[in-house]
Amino acid sequence: MAQTTVFNIKGITCEACVRTLSAALYKVPGVQFVLVDQPNARATVQYDEQQSKDVDLAKTIVDTGYEVV
Repeated sequence: MAQTTVFNIKGITCEACVRTLSAALYKVPGVQFVLVDQPNARATVQYDEQQSKDVDLAKTIVDTGYEVV
């Protein structure tokens, strides 16, 4: 079943950040949709909760160099 989670993120400062974070999140198993909103510093992620959990997504965000707030 699809789940959507919105993460508030610290450290997204440019379009390159948006591309980098989007690419990393799309590599997480089960991720179906990613929208990184740089002006509002958040990422909306739709994923199959049977393949991944929100903690997996948060870990990916942190591992990519950003902070979940």
